[in-house]
Amino acid sequence: MAEDFLLRLDDAQKHLKTADHMIYVTFPIVREKRILIKVLEEIHNSLSILIKTVLQYEYQMKRIKLYNDEKMNFEVFRQRCASRYNIKPEQTEAIKEIIMIAEKHRQSPFEFTRDDRFMIMSDNLRLESINLEKLKSFLAIAKDVTMKINASMNLMR
Repeated sequence: MAEDFLLRLDDAQKHLKTADHMIYVTFPIVREKRILIKVLEEIHNSLSILIKTVLQYEYQMKRIKLYNDEKMNFEVFRQRCASRYNIKPEQTEAIKEIIMIAEKHRQSPFEFTRDDRFMIMSDNLRLESINLEKLKSFLAIAKDVTMKINASMNLMR
């Protein structure tokens, strides 16, 4: 059972390594702005796996209740689990922002590049922009959260 959680953590780390490589190696060479959205997806995938792993572990330990609604489960993670894994409130807010931007991307009818940013337009014509610096910040947060969860999970074995 513990191996299952550790395999998921490894999977999350693979997504982060992919995002890291895309930001620091691929993007500087290719300079294609569409890579930025792929980096966001990799960071989002990693964090989704991490959150689901923590929630399943905590549920298995009978510390929390899980719901069918992902937003409610994220709130459970934020309120009941994050502090146990030493995840700061600013980090959970950044995770929430990453999830929100990724969701907007999935639902977006129109996306384009402008200057050094990737723009996502929503149905109500609101724009959300992603740039390299924002993604680097998200990646740093995701790496720190991954490290904290990994350390806590290894201690719990």
